[in-house]
Amino acid sequence: MTLFEHYFYTGLAVAAASQHSFSPLMASHHRNLQRCLARLRRFSASSPRNFRQYEALLEAEIAWLRGREASALKFYNNAIELANAQGFVQIVALANERAALFCIAHGQRRLAIWYLGCARAAYDRWGASAKVDQLDHEFANLLPELESPSLATKPVDDDHSQITHFDPYQGTWFERAVAVQQNFLAQHLTR
Repeated sequence: MTLFEHYFYTGLAVAAASQHSFSPLMASHHRNLQRCLARLRRFSASSPRNFRQYEALLEAEIAWLRGREASALKFYNNAIELANAQGFVQIVALANERAALFCIAHGQRRLAIWYLGCARAAYDRWGASAKVDQLDHEFANLLPELESPSLATKPVDDDHSQITHFDPYQGTWFERAVAVQQNFLAQHLTR
């Protein structure tokens, strides 16, 4: 494990533990998270193309802990886009999975289904078949809904949308997930 991976995965673990800990541990968790984020920012400053997606994902987790829902979703999406642009499929998968868990925790079932589908597709593309099976098992009540035509949305015909046609049954799981993500971002985050 490299040094930056140590800080990244330590930060994720501390963030996850913070969601289930009592207040006496929160100060310690907060210090550890800030230390991990500060280290990731140093890596990101020296080589943004290699490290910015990791920083954004940890920032999303911290925003979640602080109750900043809109910021958390923006950071998750930023991490996904950065990782995808650099070919870090495993981080695309992880960021989508974490975003799905965030949405489930905040009662956003439809968006959680979408992120889970994206996570599943990215893990599959990465070759992590055991993880795909784990998601299929753990979220069996949500994943089948991805095939439902009710999740298809009409693309927006404005300057922000690059999608001119969306068919939820055309293309691979990953292609459909990317199309849904682009459509969602065009409709909701560019306003």
